[in-house]
Amino acid sequence: MESVRARLTSGTGAVIPLHYGGRPCDLDELYETAGEAGATIVEDCAHAAGAAYKGRRIGSHGSFHAFSFNAVKNLPAPGGGALTLGSDEHGARLRRLRVLGLSSDTFTRARGGPYTWEYDVRDLGLRATMSDVEAAVALAQLEYLDADNARRAEVVAHYRRELASVPGLRLLRDVEPDRTSSNHLFCVLAEERDRLVERLREAGVDSSVHYRRNDTYELFASRGRGAAAELRSPAAADDLDHVVHLLVEHPGRGGGRPCRRRAGLPGRGLRREPRPGLPRAAPGAARPLDRRRA
Repeated sequence: MESVRARLTSGTGAVIPLHYGGRPCDLDELYETAGEAGATIVEDCAHAAGAAYKGRRIGSHGSFHAFSFNAVKNLPAPGGGALTLGSDEHGARLRRLRVLGLSSDTFTRARGGPYTWEYDVRDLGLRATMSDVEAAVALAQLEYLDADNARRAEVVAHYRRELASVPGLRLLRDVEPDRTSSNHLFCVLAEERDRLVERLREAGVDSSVHYRRNDTYELFASRGRGAAAELRSPAAADDLDHVVHLLVEHPGRGGGRPCRRRAGLPGRGLRREPRPGLPRAAPGAARPLDRRRA
């Protein structure tokens, strides 16, 4: 929070906090700090579908909250996104902005009677509409969100137990008691990050870096350090054991010979039975798409 305060000026229009990996930010302090500076909070909730802060779902605390969807998000859908808003006034303007600033879109002009062609252009807008198919898939997936997030929490708890004292790895601190993470990502800080990523790749386990700092990208380079290796939570217990083994025997420790195994997301395509003592998926719980079947 100190870094936010240090960057706030009289010209700051908005603060955009990211609920990184699904871990809710300290919203009370953020809203208080931004309010004192006259800045608006726009919450980036891309990782946080189903997360909660002090008993309330992420997306319900302020005026602007942005979610995004794709096949590997906690709420899997082909694409698109959603905004949750704190006022009808904001909603009316954003509905115009998403259809090129038009006062009414084609559907509205054709609904409830004869089609009328007249409209006004009140804002400089975008073509930013989600397709009906994408929306239908996202709505259908809502039914499974809590069960999927509960399964992710089991997987994260298992990783935290098994990896807590592995030399060369550092886990991010656990989520605060007044918050519920969606566990979109499970990240570790690795002393030999690139070698670890390569070892995982050789063993058929996908990982990624989330994220490089914005000022290291070409677009922002004129305005201007390590990152974490991200592991997508696999569903089956033998996949969990396999990933744990790879991390325990990571290159910083002089690991053994990798074996081939493809660990996917918690997926409907994974049907292995858990071994005794390892987390088991809730009966009937649906899973995001397994990348091998995508």
